[in-house]
Amino acid sequence: AIREFMNKYGFIEVETPILQPIASGANAKPFVTYHNYLEQNLYLRIAPELYLKRLIVGGFPKVFEIGKNFRNEGVDTTHNPEFTMMEFYSAYWDYNDLMKFTEEMFSYIIEKVLGGNSEIEFEGMRINLRPPFKVIRYFDILQEKTGKDKDFFLRAPLNELLQLAKEVGVEKMKVQTRAKIIDKIFEKVAEEELIQPTFVIDFPKILSPLAKTHREDEDLVERFELIIGKMEIA
Repeated sequence: AIREFMNKYGFIEVETPILQPIASGANAKPFVTYHNYLEQNLYLRIAPELYLKRLIVGGFPKVFEIGKNFRNEGVDTTHNPEFTMMEFYSAYWDYNDLMKFTEEMFSYIIEKVLGGNSEIEFEGMRINLRPPFKVIRYFDILQEKTGKDKDFFLRAPLNELLQLAKEVGVEKMKVQTRAKIIDKIFEKVAEEELIQPTFVIDFPKILSPLAKTHREDEDLVERFELIIGKMEIA
């Protein structure tokens, strides 16, 4: 159904390299392997991002790929070392276009796969997949859950941020950068509360250095995540 939807909107399905000379495309630890003939290390891709972007630059305005990605990190009920993902790019779209497109994709899938029944049950949660989805700003939901505003998260001393993380139940982290602490607090107090489809928008720039700077606030970027059933889905 996803392939049909993408084809309908003029996207070209492509395959890009899984073995890559640089680990790229997301913030994750890669698996490393060795190419005997080339006598060099290669990495199993953590995302197809850079090669898809090359296609955009090379004149293919709409591309997508459905394929395996590999991340040499922790394993739990929502993280696997190898997983299937669709990634797509369209030239000249911004995050508002992408959110609208994602909602339309869900509508298509509901009709095609669920016969129009938009309600599903997942791990005891009743979830309605019918758009439009709720939209909430990243720091608005953090302030609602913690009482702390954007300036606290971005400018408070690190020890105060760590204290808040401890208070909300974040387990001790190996890496304690400001970006990592904010991300872990968000996962704990916000992500685990979002059951119905919700677009979280306007992320902090320190978490998303390659995204477009927000037109109204230089601390933020124009990026969204779609969370459903406590998990990042898009």
